[in-house]
Amino acid sequence: MLIPYDIIKQAVFEVNKSDLIDIPHCARLQYNLLKLDAIIKAKVEYNKALITIIYNPKSAENEKNKIDLNEIKQFLEKQGIKIKDARISEKDYDYYNKFYLYAFNPKQIRYHPPYGSKK
Repeated sequence: MLIPYDIIKQAVFEVNKSDLIDIPHCARLQYNLLKLDAIIKAKVEYNKALITIIYNPKSAENEKNKIDLNEIKQFLEKQGIKIKDARISEKDYDYYNKFYLYAFNPKQIRYHPPYGSKK
């Protein structure tokens, strides 16, 4: 089994809600973040005024595209988010245990389609 990442980074930005403008703006921001190759997962929450980004840092030992926190800050500034006012927390993120196993080896098997899906 070949896993593309080992330990990567997660950054959480607590921003001003006024910077996020509205829900469609948050959706565009999330989409633009996901277009960057080094960002693995991004979530922009309008109601909580949070931006959570899981990315491949420059210090990682893999062959994939890499980005650092300063480049993410510059990108968010270009998108209209004032990073100087934001509180930023960054921590290591175990790709295999928190991302890969959850997606590809679920704890339970579904025996019927989820509620609301058409047969």
